[in-house]
Amino acid sequence: MYCWWRQLVRTAALFVVVVASTVRTGAQSVELPALTLTSIFDQGVIFQDRNADSVTDFVNVRFVLGDSPSASDVSAAANVAARLGFESMAIGLPLADANPDSPVVAIGTAGMARLGLSPSAIGLNELAMGEGLVTVTRVREVLAIVLAGPDDAGTRAAAELFAGRLPKVWDPKGAALADVVDAAGTFLDVPVGRIAVPNARVTAGGAGIDRLGVIVRFDAVDALRQAEDSLNELLTSRATNNVEPESDDDPTLSYPGALMLQFNLVAEGVVVSIDLPRVRGPDPKPLSSRPGAAAKRSLDLSSVYGIDGFFGDSNSDLIPDRTDIVLVPSGGGIMRTIDLAARLGLETTGLSVPLALPTEAIEKPESLPTPVLIGMDHPLIDALIEDGKVELPDLMPGQGLVQVVRPAFGSKSAVIVTGGDASGLDRAILQLTERLPHIWERGKDRTTIDTVEDDARNLLSGRSPAGQAVTALYKLEQLATELSDRSLTSAEVTVFVEKPEQGLEVLVRRTVEASLAVSDLDVTVESLDVQEARPVEVDGVVIGDEIEIPSEVDEFWEHFRNKVIPTVMWDEPITVTARLSEPPMMRSRIEQQVIQELVDAGATLSEVSVSILSAYKQGYSWLYDAVRPRLATLPVDRVVIRFAEIGPPPGWRQQAMYTPTRWLLELHPIDEVLARELDLALDKITFEKMPIGSPTYEVIAWDARGRERLRQVFEPAVVVRSYFDQFPDYEKVRVTTGWLDARVGDREVANTRIITDPERFWDYFQGTTLPAIYDYVMELSEGKPRAADAPHFGELTVAVTLSEPDYQLGIDQEQIAPMEALHEEIYFGTLHFFDVLGRYARGQALNYPGRVIPIVQAKSDGTPGTATISFTGFGSPRPAVVVSYQEEGGLAGHLRRDIPRVALEQPVTLAAYVRDGQDGIERLDLRVKVDSEHDEWTELVKRTRVERVDEQIMSATQLISLVGNLERLREAGLYRDALAYHGLGEIRVAAGWEHEIDIETQLTASLIRGSRPAPFPDVRSLLSGAPTRDPDAPIVQWETPIPPPEANAVLAVMAEYPEATTYRVGGSYLGKDVWAMDLMSPIEASHWSHAKATTFKPTVIYSARQHANEVSSTSHVLKLAELLLTDEAFNSRLNKVNVIIHPITNADGAQLAYDLSRSTPNHMLHAGYLGALGVDVASGQWNSDPLYPESTIRVDLWRSWLPDIFLNPHGYPSHEWVQLFSEYAGWVRNRVTQSRGWWGMRGWFIPGFSYLDDPRYPRHKEAAFAIRDLITEYINAAPDVRALNERAYARYARYGFDHDNENFKLDFSDDVLIYTALKGSRASAGSRSFMARNPRVTIWSGSTEAPDETAHGAWMDLVATAGLQWDKAILQYLADGKHEVERDGSEFFEGVRLTMHRPRPPKEKNNEE
Repeated sequence: MYCWWRQLVRTAALFVVVVASTVRTGAQSVELPALTLTSIFDQGVIFQDRNADSVTDFVNVRFVLGDSPSASDVSAAANVAARLGFESMAIGLPLADANPDSPVVAIGTAGMARLGLSPSAIGLNELAMGEGLVTVTRVREVLAIVLAGPDDAGTRAAAELFAGRLPKVWDPKGAALADVVDAAGTFLDVPVGRIAVPNARVTAGGAGIDRLGVIVRFDAVDALRQAEDSLNELLTSRATNNVEPESDDDPTLSYPGALMLQFNLVAEGVVVSIDLPRVRGPDPKPLSSRPGAAAKRSLDLSSVYGIDGFFGDSNSDLIPDRTDIVLVPSGGGIMRTIDLAARLGLETTGLSVPLALPTEAIEKPESLPTPVLIGMDHPLIDALIEDGKVELPDLMPGQGLVQVVRPAFGSKSAVIVTGGDASGLDRAILQLTERLPHIWERGKDRTTIDTVEDDARNLLSGRSPAGQAVTALYKLEQLATELSDRSLTSAEVTVFVEKPEQGLEVLVRRTVEASLAVSDLDVTVESLDVQEARPVEVDGVVIGDEIEIPSEVDEFWEHFRNKVIPTVMWDEPITVTARLSEPPMMRSRIEQQVIQELVDAGATLSEVSVSILSAYKQGYSWLYDAVRPRLATLPVDRVVIRFAEIGPPPGWRQQAMYTPTRWLLELHPIDEVLARELDLALDKITFEKMPIGSPTYEVIAWDARGRERLRQVFEPAVVVRSYFDQFPDYEKVRVTTGWLDARVGDREVANTRIITDPERFWDYFQGTTLPAIYDYVMELSEGKPRAADAPHFGELTVAVTLSEPDYQLGIDQEQIAPMEALHEEIYFGTLHFFDVLGRYARGQALNYPGRVIPIVQAKSDGTPGTATISFTGFGSPRPAVVVSYQEEGGLAGHLRRDIPRVALEQPVTLAAYVRDGQDGIERLDLRVKVDSEHDEWTELVKRTRVERVDEQIMSATQLISLVGNLERLREAGLYRDALAYHGLGEIRVAAGWEHEIDIETQLTASLIRGSRPAPFPDVRSLLSGAPTRDPDAPIVQWETPIPPPEANAVLAVMAEYPEATTYRVGGSYLGKDVWAMDLMSPIEASHWSHAKATTFKPTVIYSARQHANEVSSTSHVLKLAELLLTDEAFNSRLNKVNVIIHPITNADGAQLAYDLSRSTPNHMLHAGYLGALGVDVASGQWNSDPLYPESTIRVDLWRSWLPDIFLNPHGYPSHEWVQLFSEYAGWVRNRVTQSRGWWGMRGWFIPGFSYLDDPRYPRHKEAAFAIRDLITEYINAAPDVRALNERAYARYARYGFDHDNENFKLDFSDDVLIYTALKGSRASAGSRSFMARNPRVTIWSGSTEAPDETAHGAWMDLVATAGLQWDKAILQYLADGKHEVERDGSEFFEGVRLTMHRPRPPKEKNNEE
């Protein structure tokens, strides 16, 4: 007979032992939490924080079931495992690998027996059928949680109570067991440390806990008796009145979810048990149906752990918060179902219990969420087979299968997990549990099924080189068929594809020869890759040349000696003024030589006046070279420099490109230079704007007594020219030019223009190069260039060396550098040219035109310059197969089939075959929805334009042929890495022309032979070729710009730290790898969840170098990473924040800018600003098929992490930005003048501080302004940065805002230039901003501008320090936030849903929203 009091004493003793146990940690004594039902979900025993960041990251438990557990027991265990996984952000799989000393979960009587625990030992034999017990005990010093009942229903009820209800008293929104303990302690006047809840009983199908055990321990029997009397008095009152007299609303020790509290009072061997019933039960309420029961129409094997698969997203924050499946195990070999459930619980923030049900508990499968049917002997699988919904293959022993059935039950899909035997089934569950969505090897840069689907779509739709090659063979076969009835004497076959592999030509020839009998066959394969493009001819002339640029110095001497020297008279004064775009020393030498030649010609030295000014920045040169020396001889106290406002040039009143204060900008930074060299206070030199038509420049100087000591005026030499010679009516611009003015006596003997060296080059470039490129584009496109055919050429490389000034002024980074300005014109001018070309051709702007690489170099010898221009292009505007032929009788013909990017649906993966003892997936089955069974091209082109058919229609016949062609190519040793993956064997592709999946309406083909996967990315390889690092030196240097190889090597070094995970996140258009790094507290468990990681902690992404010549962002985000890894104070921030470092977004531009900087380190180098083809790498980030593969990297990172904040630090020129032939001030974009505000350096600033102002998100605005305040605090805390800002802001105001506040704006917050939006944004699903696109995820996204083009040395240190301060401010904001995870729950019919959610931004205390 069961002796309840002996068990009670044992339980009480266990409680006492657990409570009293202590361990030593350092110098502190820590009490272990009692493992009772009250504390079982607390961190400590089962749920552990092994990296000390306050987040549960390890589940320390193992399961014990019978030797051959029933599906019901496995379901019970699975429900518990799901809850265990749900409570943690990481878990070790398989659970069977847990430490033998770990606490155990014993399931059912069979599990108890295996543990050596008899039913009578815990009172299980007292339970009726359908009742279950949840209790905590100790078996051989191992803590055990027992979930059992006398039958399956009781065991499942106990497991579901544990998994779905505890530690609540049934109602997920109601009281917790801890509340029971607190209330008992208050009522009985006992410390809560002496009270425990060790067990609970429940009935299957019940509406509450039948009996909740409460143990109270007393030191003395007298105290026990007092408590006994109090409870009996309460019991009597309750029995009499059935209501508590003190409070009808809150009855003492009564909970709707617990029918009975069983108090067990223990003291000195005395045990008293009192059953206290509840006052009343829960109010009856209708329960909703199970959440997540809708059909999952996008479910396939790539999405199982996403919101389109096994999970759902209830609040549109993209974080899985609902389980949309139910696990249904059956038969033997199903133990790993428990691991699967644990993985499912781990990956979601919303768990529905029961998650697992045996088949006998399911009456209508169509009423449940998507079922995952697990087992070999499974009645629901048999039902699908009988209904013709699925036809399973005959699996071999050891072979396993995971298959999606669409549809299965009603409109709902199902997933079948089965095997040829128990080992095959176990292997299938393992693949689904531990490996998917990966093929096998796990990691962020390892192959997933989604990778296979993306690659398959790119190949089959002609978006990859291999895809174009297989399509070329198909199109060639079509053309051969079309020509098969003709007698051909010769044929020329040309295949145009991107990145053809060597040997493709041989296979093309074989294909033609197999179909056509032609004796004279010529086959050519031409690459359409920009790096493999060929020189281009127009009308027999190659575009590009090596030319000599005649020297302006030579022209000057010619004019001087022919026009001035012959007029010299010894008794007449001679004045010679010239403007030449030459370095100061060269102008000085010319000046001295002019004087000498005049004297040699008979002039009197005292009557000779010679001034050789610069033709570049003529006003500056006049003030510095002519006026300054005079001022230096005068007692000057104050100087006013007047400049005339400028309007459109005469004869071109519609000009849109001018800047009203151009003449002031051309003086920059003369006031600081004069103040320095004349020893004047800066505020003694001022500017005044004069009306249009005034003298361009006038300078007036006064002494300290206010007497005028100097007044002079000056006019720059200017000519008007077409912005584009090819399009003369597009726009006209003024260009400062060289000039010679000479007077002998009162006679003007010379007044002539001298074309400067940059002008001569530009004349050639505009008059010869760009028109030739125009002709090439129009000829290639037959007069109809299409934006979709980008890129339109390969590379335009312009290497120019001219005798020009190139020197710094000693005012921050300001410099005189017309060759830098020429670089800007070549680059942006060419891009703009293609924009205009497309529009003039009555089409779209031709974006992504090709690579433009200006290589400029200044020399100082006054000799002729040189320019080497090379241009490469293509023989076809797009991938195609072209056949030119001649028939017997002399008739010639020409056929062409384009290889377009076809609008093809994403393939779906419906089945994976695996084999026991073999890693990876043996076979993967993909299905692609196509448009028709047969190729109907010939008929369709009669109905609509050819390109529409090519781009929109795919037949099953064509798709299957493409798969076969890839097999042919791989067998020939070509494209062997296409659709080839480590751990993946056969790929079977089905092309179905109906939406409903049916083997009768699809064709299939397989890829089996010839594959050779590319090696996995290896972070260690990033150190290859890197210099040996001094272990005592900083990891990140701030001396020079960091190119991609160096940034990658830094990431590789950091990868050695346990907090860092470095991975390849994508590739660039030119084939460079792009890497990123996650920084987070180290995880010991095998599996961790992004959803939980970003729920338990806020996350920030630092994504740098979008515009790759803006060099400092890479430096400071890597420095932040170094601090987080090596500085103890910063490292602790990882306990509170997840940090993602993405140091280089635009790898192609970064490498080009670095290469160019080696010869011109002080230039802006905007050729590296945009992506490889002249368009921003982020412009297509939300497109499904961007031209740049790197465009989606940021979005991929964002979707992977769902960060609270996304940061995009930028930079801009560290000095004046000039475009010589675009009305001087950069930056010209499509004649838009508002962007001229970027002309000058204005310190560190935020270009557009946006924020959300939307009533649906009431806390976002306040959070954004709190971030702004923290940013300004950090920026102002860096003295050198603050000093830079003060002088830069003042300089920008003097030259910009003070005289043209229409184009030059200022907006300060706490003395920091932050352009705050006039009004907040509203949430918009179509926004380009991460914040506005989904504010439930990202509360703020921002960018910065640092004057870092191109920073190095002390300047790099300065601007990178500013960036690091910004980085730190954002990190502090997140680390200091009161981020709390809100737990909630709700009941549904026959179950409960548990959720967790972290409000973003965090709520203030007492905030009720």
